[in-house]
Amino acid sequence: MAQEGDTITYSYSDGTSVAEDVSSVDEITVDYMDGAGGSSGGSTGGNGGRVENATIDVSNEDTIYIWVANSTDSGRYSSNDAGGAAGASTEISFSNTSQSDSSDEPFLVGAGGGGGDYEGVLGGNGGSRGGNAGAGFFGNAGDGGGVAPPLGGDGGKANDSISPTDGDGAIDDQNRGVVSGGTTIKGGGSPADTEGEIQLSFQSVLSPPDPPSNLTAEVQ
Repeated sequence: MAQEGDTITYSYSDGTSVAEDVSSVDEITVDYMDGAGGSSGGSTGGNGGRVENATIDVSNEDTIYIWVANSTDSGRYSSNDAGGAAGASTEISFSNTSQSDSSDEPFLVGAGGGGGDYEGVLGGNGGSRGGNAGAGFFGNAGDGGGVAPPLGGDGGKANDSISPTDGDGAIDDQNRGVVSGGTTIKGGGSPADTEGEIQLSFQSVLSPPDPPSNLTAEVQ
């Protein structure tokens, strides 16, 4: 259970969600959230996206769900896996849904992975949320188009001197009004071949005390 004043760093484990009990706090600051970088092959994979300094109001919530991605295919949403590997998405949501569900499931903040190629022959996959798989030697590099946000990077193709591109960060609370502030940085997350990471700070927002009800004032 997260407590007031805690700062917790979440690193990659197995790509599945972590449930964090937030019933004793009111507010979370996303110090930073990094998508995983894409795996390198014939060229270096792209960087993951980043979100930093966003505030999430959890005063009416008991649990958040956290996914930290790796550089291949584990995270909330991964790229297709027919060509080179690309970083998956690192995300926070109130809904415990994973890549087996629709790729437009709601989230609060997220960071897509960069694209990667595969041994300079196959075009790499796009990054997170449904990027297309890499094509063959004479085909096109993988497309990170997928379902945004967050948008993963495009795959590279070393034999055609096409470098993988970086993933994006994204803030989208489905119009719930619970996320404020924050900066998204394309390519500001984890570098190639590096897992994602999240650092969160937890606070309680104290309300002013009610005035005493048993006092009366006299006009002098």
